[in-house]
Amino acid sequence: LFGGDKSMAHKYYIYFIIGFSWIIIFPLALMRNMSSLRFTSFLSVTCCFFLTISLFIEYFILCGDVIDKPDDNFIDDKTCFWNGEEFKHVFTMDDYSRLASFTFNGFLTSVPIFIFGYNCQPNVFPIYMELENKTSAKMQKVFKYALLISVSLYIIAGSFAFLTFLSKTCGNILLNDFKTSPEMVLACIIFTIAMILATPVFINAIRENINDMIWKKKQIPLIPHVCVTFGITLVCVLISVVVTDIATVFGFIGCTTNPITGYILPTYFVWKLVPKEHTQHNMIKRVALAMIIIVSLISLGSIYYKIHVIVANDSPTCGQVQDI
Repeated sequence: LFGGDKSMAHKYYIYFIIGFSWIIIFPLALMRNMSSLRFTSFLSVTCCFFLTISLFIEYFILCGDVIDKPDDNFIDDKTCFWNGEEFKHVFTMDDYSRLASFTFNGFLTSVPIFIFGYNCQPNVFPIYMELENKTSAKMQKVFKYALLISVSLYIIAGSFAFLTFLSKTCGNILLNDFKTSPEMVLACIIFTIAMILATPVFINAIRENINDMIWKKKQIPLIPHVCVTFGITLVCVLISVVVTDIATVFGFIGCTTNPITGYILPTYFVWKLVPKEHTQHNMIKRVALAMIIIVSLISLGSIYYKIHVIVANDSPTCGQVQDI
């Protein structure tokens, strides 16, 4: 698109991020009620379904695509599960290291991404407040279906993406070379739209928490409302401009804000608000305390490792990247 000039492409990328953020995301984020964003949220979830289906289909197209003289830029093993011997050979070589390779660095990289992927705690109360005929049973039903859908999409997308590219899988699977597949190009566009439409929902939840901490109420006057929304959006824009690797962003959020909002603060509230005479909750309180200790230690180790990787310029690279 830019004749191979990556500096020019990066410059236009920054312009696009800034323009789209203030023209699309900021106005949507100004909506006070999360129910106002239900249609954008539905479209975002639909986009995730399309991406998952596309990755599932691409596996069957590319799993047996092996060139005569493989090099470092191409997958060199067939991973079609219906070819039993070839599929077995892919994972039995190197002592099953491709199937399961546990390293300390890999552990510090993957756990924060898992925490990020399942961190829905900040949105539970805003969603509960938007329900009609609010009951705990109805909220549990919403929560159950949401987790079921999320887990299913993660397993399908992650498994088939890995089986397609193996160790050459990028942190952002959309950067891998799908040989200009039209459905994957469309999936890239749709996934971008999904991320854009999901951002106002998170901004809404963050703003309500800030309002509650500073003004002790969820809804505030117009001018402070606009200023708080502007500040949150500005932080999002700056992060998007500075950090272009989405896996790095997910990892940093997964070892900083997500452990605080999803583990540390809920445990603090349980210990603070549940009366001591309610002994039936003691086991849950102890398990929650042990969990935040473990999560905190992993998060601190992950932060140290990520900073080390950035300073040492030792970021892992993927071996089969499409030329964008």
